[in-house]
Amino acid sequence: MQVAKKNAVGGVWHLFLLLVLLSFLGWAYETAFVYLTLGRYSDRGFLSLPFCPIYGSCLTGIYLLFGTPDEGRGFLKKVNDPVKRRLLYLLFALLLPTGLELFIGLFFERYFHRKLWNYSKYPYQFKGYICLPVSLSWTVLIFLFMKLLFPFLKRLVDKCPKGLAVVLSIAFAILWVGDFITTAFVK
Repeated sequence: MQVAKKNAVGGVWHLFLLLVLLSFLGWAYETAFVYLTLGRYSDRGFLSLPFCPIYGSCLTGIYLLFGTPDEGRGFLKKVNDPVKRRLLYLLFALLLPTGLELFIGLFFERYFHRKLWNYSKYPYQFKGYICLPVSLSWTVLIFLFMKLLFPFLKRLVDKCPKGLAVVLSIAFAILWVGDFITTAFVK
């Protein structure tokens, strides 16, 4: 029983590091996408540091709730038909990020008077926070990312020694909280 508890605690630190890595990759993706489509550099995160925690939170949440498209987790693990499991996975890869994007967008505009993104020029949008074409694009990208890249990144992070994972997690948590306070309340 004690060994299982130690492994679970170590898993939390590695999971947080995975969230940090995914948040950085989300920031890099957004920054590169804007540069390639608009031809200009734009820091795409809310934070001053190069992280978009909405990406890391969303992908980590999908992993915790549903696993990857191949393995399934939670109730998806009980779906034996791989086609049905993947279709359900796609549905949840649509709903969870879209709901999170709507919630975060409303939250930041209401409490910090900042609109972090605006989809009002797109068709089938809701108050500029979410829109169907972007949500469908994210669904496909999330599915492919979780199928092709996520397992490799998770294995990579899991190789980090527990002590280093703890130190790095605490350091990143302090940096993120400080960055959030500075960005939200000082600027």
